[in-house]
Amino acid sequence: MFIYKCSCWTDPYLVLSHFYNVNCSGNLIFYPSKDEILKVINEKRNWIIIEGNSSISRKWSKFIYYSLRKDNHGNKTFVYVGNINNNPQMKDNWNVKLPYIVSFCPAVIYHNNTLYITGSDENLPSTVGRLFAKHIIYKFKDLLLFFIILFITCAIFYYYIKSPYYIIALIISALWIFWHRYDFGIVWDALFVYLEGALSLLYLGHYETIISGRSFCGLSYCLYIWFHIFKPSLESIVFYQIYMFFVMVGFLFLYFKRKILGLIGLLILLEIPLFKLYLLMFSTELTFLTFLIIILYFLKNFKGKNLEIFLLSVLTSISALVRVHSLIIPLIYTFYQKNKQSILYLTLSIILYPILLFISGGEIHGYISEISTKGGISRDIFINNIIFYIPKFLINITIPITVLLALLIIEKGNIIKNESFNYYILTLAIIFLIMPLFWVAQDERYLLISVFLFTIAGLEFFDS
Repeated sequence: MFIYKCSCWTDPYLVLSHFYNVNCSGNLIFYPSKDEILKVINEKRNWIIIEGNSSISRKWSKFIYYSLRKDNHGNKTFVYVGNINNNPQMKDNWNVKLPYIVSFCPAVIYHNNTLYITGSDENLPSTVGRLFAKHIIYKFKDLLLFFIILFITCAIFYYYIKSPYYIIALIISALWIFWHRYDFGIVWDALFVYLEGALSLLYLGHYETIISGRSFCGLSYCLYIWFHIFKPSLESIVFYQIYMFFVMVGFLFLYFKRKILGLIGLLILLEIPLFKLYLLMFSTELTFLTFLIIILYFLKNFKGKNLEIFLLSVLTSISALVRVHSLIIPLIYTFYQKNKQSILYLTLSIILYPILLFISGGEIHGYISEISTKGGISRDIFINNIIFYIPKFLINITIPITVLLALLIIEKGNIIKNESFNYYILTLAIIFLIMPLFWVAQDERYLLISVFLFTIAGLEFFDS
């Protein structure tokens, strides 16, 4: 009976905590205690990883290894990953006074200089993710390499921007990142889909995730490329987030002719609660916003040449692998331009996206089945979404509106009128605001794109 209930999330933990003196935190078992476990994983040791024979255990064992501080001459500590079924050595060396069934639950156990990181194939990533949630180790060698890459990138941007406002923006960004350097983390779906997919590509040679049918795989491929520079760990993911942020800032300055608007835009974004949250939390949001500002920059300077059309289509299709909503960009652009170049851009983007989705191994049918199993999109869902999203949108749009009204007063009402590109971005912002109202799943992060676009659209009216 106990074996059956271990797959549940309440009773086994009560039993274990009562009879075996284990410490449970958020349904993650710590033995002998959470504090002792965290103390152990923060030490430099000679870690010997014993991985299981399942694909999940194999790839997450690598993430565990690169997330630990190592000293080849330090205390030798064995780390068993998986459970007694997929890791026979774990069963042979189960030297802890806990039943075997614990190995199928999310648990971290330390006993007799041995660490057990356990779970079934379905919940092992959750064990690893929660264990290393705030375990960020900035190694000097990796920091140096990252700073070199970031410096070169910013130097290239400065060559084209040539503005003291960009230098000020870099200083502000660097100070903000430094202040929050230990606040970075991973959103749950990024753990089970995007990071899981990247580890599959890296160590299994193909794309797969635990949550099947719900995998916009673009972010996994971005991480896969990044993991060829930095080994897979939370530190590397933090580096990725920071790098994406600085690329976004660079294109924000390139986008505006008046460079002070780039600085104002950055300051506004850093005060928007949703933006701050998803700058610190690894998910698709920051990567998609970076793709979005790059696409908008090229569209704003679009000359209609065939090479430009092709590159824009490729860029839009790749960004659609991160978020399929990217395909709305050429659709609305065609609505405003109504010329053969914009139609070709839209057509190419629509053709390239399913081709890239098929090649990359991404799947979207899980999202469709979710709608059907929950009864489709109904009036009740629409009303509930309005009640859920509108207050959150108003909270996040308050600062952009306040700053834009102040700009309007300072500029004495001088704004650019009858500029179609301004209204194009404004239309995109409205559409991205309306879209979540028709979705089954509720998540405030879906509002971030709209808030971002409203900010850009507002500043665009002052860009002479």
